[in-house]
Amino acid sequence: MYILVIEDNPDLVANLYDYLERHGHTIDVAYDGSSGLRFAQERRYDVMVLDLMLPGMDGLEVLERIKEQNLPAQVIMLTATKTVKTAVTAMRRGPRTSDAALSRRELSTPPE
Repeated sequence: MYILVIEDNPDLVANLYDYLERHGHTIDVAYDGSSGLRFAQERRYDVMVLDLMLPGMDGLEVLERIKEQNLPAQVIMLTATKTVKTAVTAMRRGPRTSDAALSRRELSTPPE
């Protein structure tokens, strides 16, 4: 699989890179939202691992632009935020949000 990791934490990037590479995947890394979006526009990825809180352009904006441009990849969001509202916003803005995934309901309490 061809994977793009958009994450500004070098330790997390190193862990993801080592794990994914050991399992036979090809990985590109961008440390900010603008660079990540540029990579996504220039290459075709099977999966993008996208942090929510990035310098410059944040993950939600990157996600919105990926959706607007119909870029063909599945997106996995990473975040340290503890709010359900932010997680639901990210799911709704995602390129392949489905009613089944959200079950047409708002989450009222964070998962345990």
